[in-house]
Amino acid sequence: YTSDGSAYSYGPTLGFQTPWAGVRLWGTYLAGGQFDPGSHDGIDLKFKDLRGYRIGAGLRVSKVGISVEYQDATYNKIDIQDAGPITGTVGNLKMKNQAWVAQLSFPIAL
Repeated sequence: YTSDGSAYSYGPTLGFQTPWAGVRLWGTYLAGGQFDPGSHDGIDLKFKDLRGYRIGAGLRVSKVGISVEYQDATYNKIDIQDAGPITGTVGNLKMKNQAWVAQLSFPIAL
């Protein structure tokens, strides 16, 4: 289904930038987060208690930054906000989230 949603995640990030062509490496431990995809056909779920990691690498080519990032995380709780007569938090259901992100940026130095 199609729905507007919102998400956030947080955790400490450790990264390094080398002096060679702006090569960057980083990793993030995901200590928490939430995903609320909105409701559809009377079902409204919210995914909570995100745990996992992100790793990424990038480089600078002239005035352009190029990077890729991989995320492997799990939402450990599902909050059933509306599903007919069923509501409440379910701790034994999980949602796995694995994703790749490619980015192109144009950094501006002030």
